[in-house]
Amino acid sequence: MWAVGETDMIGLSIAATGANVSFGLGSFCAGFGVNILISYSAAAKLTEVGAFMLYQGTWLAGGAALAFYTIGGYLLYRKGSLWQKIKSESRQIAP
Repeated sequence: MWAVGETDMIGLSIAATGANVSFGLGSFCAGFGVNILISYSAAAKLTEVGAFMLYQGTWLAGGAALAFYTIGGYLLYRKGSLWQKIKSESRQIAP
């Protein structure tokens, strides 16, 4: 068991929550992009909206997914480095 302050636990919690939200939004955007590809790529004739969604919407959704995954990965990295700093600056308490 580690002696961890309340503010340190709040920081760890915020980093973990932010990472989960970022990965959730990234997955939503990736699913949206794949749904567009599946829906419009086999269409015989595309409307203007369909052509926009297929050719620009998939890139936008993919870019947003990549951005959210990058943010989530960074937050996980920060959480790990914060936890390592807490371990190096505190001592372990044995029951």
